[in-house]
Amino acid sequence: MKIELENGTYKLVDQATWEEEQQGELKEIFRDGKLLFDQTLAEIRQRVKLKNGVEHLAH
Repeated sequence: MKIELENGTYKLVDQATWEEEQQGELKEIFRDGKLLFDQTLAEIRQRVKLKNGVEHLAH
């Protein structure tokens, strides 16, 4: 499964190859019970704001 951001809208691509999945919007955070990428909720919100050009997200 791959999630793409296309013209400001997220789109699901079913039956994607492993290589295609690596290019999508979903990122692996855990593998075999180990945290691969640590970030705060504030960092996630900031990244979403920047990526989508959103000035304010409701909390």
